[in-house]
Amino acid sequence: MLALLSTHVRPATDLIYLLRRTPHDVAPISLGFGSAYTVFPEMRYDRCELALVVDWTPEDWIKKKTRTRLASKHLDSIANDRSYAGTTFLASAISQIFKQTLMGHCPERPELPNTIIPIEFEYPLAAASHQNKTWSDLFTPLGFAVRSTPIPSLTDPLYHAVHLSGSFTLQQALKWIVTLAPTLDPGPTYGVNPFESNPQLLDSVLSSLASHPHLEWIQAQWDQISCVERVSPDDRLKRLTMATGHYATLKSDKVMEPEVPKISKSRRHEENQIPESSLPFANELKSAADRFSVSNLIEPLPDPSIVGITGSSSESRNEILNRCFKIEEIVSMDELIRWIPDDRWIKDHNKSEQVESIFFSIIEQRLKRNLMTALDLDGQGRPFRNQFVQLAKKYHFTPTLIRLQETLRASSKLDQENFSKARRQEGFRLIYQICKDEFQDWRPTRRTSPTLRPDIEGAFDIIGDVHGCMEELLALTHRLGYRWTGNPSDLHPDFSWINPPGRRLFFVGDLVDRGPNSLEALRLVMRLTESGQAFCVPGNHDYKLARALGGMVFQKRDPHHDATLQQIRSAGPEFADKARTWIESLPSHYFLDAGRLAVSHAGSKRSHHGRDSKKILDFALYGDTTGKIDSHGLPERLNWALDYQGATLVVHGHT
Repeated sequence: MLALLSTHVRPATDLIYLLRRTPHDVAPISLGFGSAYTVFPEMRYDRCELALVVDWTPEDWIKKKTRTRLASKHLDSIANDRSYAGTTFLASAISQIFKQTLMGHCPERPELPNTIIPIEFEYPLAAASHQNKTWSDLFTPLGFAVRSTPIPSLTDPLYHAVHLSGSFTLQQALKWIVTLAPTLDPGPTYGVNPFESNPQLLDSVLSSLASHPHLEWIQAQWDQISCVERVSPDDRLKRLTMATGHYATLKSDKVMEPEVPKISKSRRHEENQIPESSLPFANELKSAADRFSVSNLIEPLPDPSIVGITGSSSESRNEILNRCFKIEEIVSMDELIRWIPDDRWIKDHNKSEQVESIFFSIIEQRLKRNLMTALDLDGQGRPFRNQFVQLAKKYHFTPTLIRLQETLRASSKLDQENFSKARRQEGFRLIYQICKDEFQDWRPTRRTSPTLRPDIEGAFDIIGDVHGCMEELLALTHRLGYRWTGNPSDLHPDFSWINPPGRRLFFVGDLVDRGPNSLEALRLVMRLTESGQAFCVPGNHDYKLARALGGMVFQKRDPHHDATLQQIRSAGPEFADKARTWIESLPSHYFLDAGRLAVSHAGSKRSHHGRDSKKILDFALYGDTTGKIDSHGLPERLNWALDYQGATLVVHGHT
């Protein structure tokens, strides 16, 4: 049985912290009724996916419940209907493996459990409905977008591939999935109850569903599921054996069963081990894990960024600094001290503070100029690290820390978690913990900010807010000298777009809403950017559309937004997913043409150019605001351009 959980929030690797799973650990997890494996098929900055594989061993489970062995002929009745109860088994696996996530615990990143993120959950094989209730009936009222698709290779219409998406906290989404998915299982669950060890959690989740239109039906299903756990041991045994076709003779309180020979503890341990031959995917999982190392499991190092290194010996730290950074990217306190000839001057406390002030002045000047900066933080106290973090945030850099360790033994896991938690509380947002065996050859990959493109040169024809006005857009571009063959509205294979020599289009966002043809305008600009014939930055209306396509439901209704959403969804779920991914992949702004031009939707300050952060994205989408709402219900804007003194020309829309 398989379930897939993914997110495309940036950084998507936050999912690893939320789930509290070690990516390269593919050892089997005992569930009582079988085993589970957790694998991360995809771990990128913009997308992270977890695969949960559950392997149920019917013979071992029934043997455990009934204390008898089953003949192989009796296994057919349960081996062939596992998919009927698949979501229940998977829900039970989730409740056991991700118990800390369901409780909202994340010591390494305490702010993450309360963060709303886009979530996608997929069952490649699940029962499509039960008692006239479908996945849409249960999950749509909660804000999920539901896609239930028949599986062409199966003739039984009962089975569908189910895809759920929406924006929630991961804790809340998993609670709903664990609670609602088992109610759609039409077949027997053989005593498996996801809330067997924590019935109070079920009560709390059902309480949170007070306004659900099908709450009574959900409660009735759980009464039936939980009933298996409330009956007497004899009745439970009878139900289990009757359901599997294996009949035991009951006499009083004792089960008449054949003698089971006693085995030694060591042999029992051997029998409980899952043979590799019964797990055809085990070797593939192991080989996949072997391909991963610490260096490529963590997200790339932003370039530029400010990086501190700590731990191990000074020789090891210097080795990493010299291998991973250019000499002009390294700032050294020791070098600064050597420049001052009088050692007695350094020993004086007040003079030391002055040296530290000079050191941070040098770092600040580098950050102002958008330069990669690395330094040795080992031995520095919390006030020094606080100043390091504050400077990084001031100039929209990611505070990054590299910790070198002599070993990554299991006994040091708690130390790693405590270290990570403490440093994140101080403000560090990217932490590498590298063991000695790995940092001999370790070199982080770098990720250049997508906003920094000085290599892209004009000429550009910059188009303001389109807002779904497709006819006006085509008339304008035709007047500018752009030509096309075919129909730009439907983009058939015979469609082609021709740019004037040496010129490209540049869209400042807000492609959708208000006008009548949001779908056509969005589809055309997506096509032009994918072919390299145009550039685009997101507008606030585009970003709102992406969040809606990801499952977010807005309390305040906007008829223009609703019309756009209907148009996009009418093009099919594949295009809707593609449109959402495309919008979210757009950089907040562009800093290009050798620094002579910056383009964004609502504006860009001088200190924002070529950098990337949540604050910069918000400014680029909405501009500078007072934080208040005007009489029309819109944010009060500030005219940031009055104070702009940069040499770079900033072109924006959002008027």
